[in-house]
Amino acid sequence: MSRLRPETLDSNKPQTFNERRTFEIIYHAVMKRSGLGEGKLRDNGSTCALGALWDEYPRVVVASDLMEEVAAVNDSVPYMTKRQRRAHVLLWLRWKLDRLGAHGIRGPRYPKEKS
Repeated sequence: MSRLRPETLDSNKPQTFNERRTFEIIYHAVMKRSGLGEGKLRDNGSTCALGALWDEYPRVVVASDLMEEVAAVNDSVPYMTKRQRRAHVLLWLRWKLDRLGAHGIRGPRYPKEKS
């Protein structure tokens, strides 16, 4: 269960996919949306990034720490519109997938970290 998404349920099943694959399917689920809601899985017809995931893949089991991370990014910009929030989450997901070694996903990313 997620602290930021109390609507989620605990599961005794193992996580369905590894971390990288889970972020990939979240990315693709968010890409299908025109915007993302904030603060809840589903609210008046809109969903957050995790709600988009479970609309596409209803039986996927996701680790709670991964849920917390995605929900925190999704909710970190309450002042943005739904379209802007979607763009923000996609930007972060591309960056995250790059860090996990998933290459080939097109689109803008956060600036490269200076070493």
